[in-house]
Amino acid sequence: MGSISEMEPTTKRGACAVVLDDDGRVLLVKRKDFRLWVLPGGGLEDGETAEAAAVRETAEETGYQIAIERYVGRYILIGGPLGRSETDCFVGRLIGGEAIENGPETAAVGWFDPGRLPRRFLDTHRLRLADALANRPEPVERILTVPLWQQWVMKALLALRNLRNRLLQRP
Repeated sequence: MGSISEMEPTTKRGACAVVLDDDGRVLLVKRKDFRLWVLPGGGLEDGETAEAAAVRETAEETGYQIAIERYVGRYILIGGPLGRSETDCFVGRLIGGEAIENGPETAAVGWFDPGRLPRRFLDTHRLRLADALANRPEPVERILTVPLWQQWVMKALLALRNLRNRLLQRP
C-alpha cells in the first residue's frame, strides 16, 4: 500500500519556505486578508516545481530572494477550507532583496525569534517551522485533519474575504 499522497488525488498543491537569518530569526509574512502571520508561500503555478514556487512566493510576499537549501517535508491537510491540499516545505537561505512594506497580499514582513513568535501565527506553520528547526536527516510527511468546527469558521472567513474583495474590486 502506498502513501496517502499516492492514494488520493491532490486538490491543491503549494509550497512554503522557512527562511532564517544569521541570528536564527525566522522570516514571517502578515497576510492582508486575515491579519495572520505565516511562513511565505502559496500555490504552484502550472508547470512550476515546488522549489520554484517557494522561491517565487517568498520574493512576491516579502521582497527577499532566497536559495533553497533543503527539503523539510510534505504537509497534507485534509478538511481544509479549499478541500485537500499538499504543501511542500523547504529551508531557504537569504541571498538578496529587501523587505517590502506593503504588497497585494502582504500587510507586513518581520523577523522573529522562534521562541517568541507572534500570537497570531498559524499552528500548521508552527509545526512546519518546528520540523525545519529539528533538522531531521529525512523529510517528514505529516497528515493533518482540520476539525469540523474549524472548517466551518475557515469557510465563513473565506466567504467574507471573497465578498470584501468583490466589493473592493480586488482579484
